Amino acid sequence: MFIKFFNKRRMSIRILKAGQGILIDTGHTRYALDKVSGNVAADYNLITHAHIDHLPYNPRGRVYASKETLHLARLRGYRYRRVVEEVKDVEDIDSGHILGSKAFLIEGKILYTGDFNIWNRLFLKGFKPPKTEILIIEATYGAPDFIFGEFNKLLDKLLSTISRYILEGRNIVLEAFPLGKLQLISEVLKNVKNVYLHNEVYKYNRAYKELGYIKEEKRVFKPGYVDTPFILLSPIRRLGTEFMERYNPVSIYLSGWAVRMRRLGIPISDHVDFNGLIKTIEEIEPKKIYVAYGYSLKFSKILSDMGYNAEPI
Repeated sequence: MFIKFFNKRRMSIRILKAGQGILIDTGHTRYALDKVSGNVAADYNLITHAHIDHLPYNPRGRVYASKETLHLARLRGYRYRRVVEEVKDVEDIDSGHILGSKAFLIEGKILYTGDFNIWNRLFLKGFKPPKTEILIIEATYGAPDFIFGEFNKLLDKLLSTISRYILEGRNIVLEAFPLGKLQLISEVLKNVKNVYLHNEVYKYNRAYKELGYIKEEKRVFKPGYVDTPFILLSPIRRLGTEFMERYNPVSIYLSGWAVRMRRLGIPISDHVDFNGLIKTIEEIEPKKIYVAYGYSLKFSKILSDMGYNAEPI
């Protein structure tokens, strides 16, 4: 089912949820956003970033994404043929989520944020949105208890926690998704001794180095060939019982979901928190808001109660 929005000139814009992606029809051009699926045709497939849940298996139309996103997508097995270097009437904007991530301003009136983060984090620029009429915004952490705070303060907390356990002679595992914040953490720890990478994290660090964003990949973790105490950057729950019994590490979970978990964790996230979502909307001043992903129902209800014309998609 299409959602219809009429602008001042009475031109009909149709917006459709299609699988894990979104389709926008402005009347003369059809834009598939991210991982569109189903019986959908489009002129262009705009891809915000290289996380699996946003990469289309079968792109609709010509593909437009940053060179970093295309590089990382190829590393993940996605090779797109009909790639264009620009799309008329589409402006890409750094979204601050992961390397190469972009938001898209379509025809000067529709802003699709994709996943985003408002903080400057090393070589990633925080999302600076333009004002627009129609906003399609993510709500991964669109519930009021997801409050993280400033990135630099969270980083200070992580470094002090690491220091405390290293002084106690403990091995440390930093757990997160392999593509995204772990490359930032790796760069932060570039001068720290005995920092190792899980194989899956290493391949993305190598890609970041190839693209010119980090200077070294660090060593791959090989049991029996490591100096202790060590810090291991690893995907979540990828280390077996044998590893845990042998090294008895302290595991620190790095994710926005840490605010709801009892295990040791710090809410360092590639996404914006609840307060950041509200702040972003206040800056954009949209006339209409569509909420996609995550807590879309809850967050659209919160926005409606605040007086915004908002609905989930």
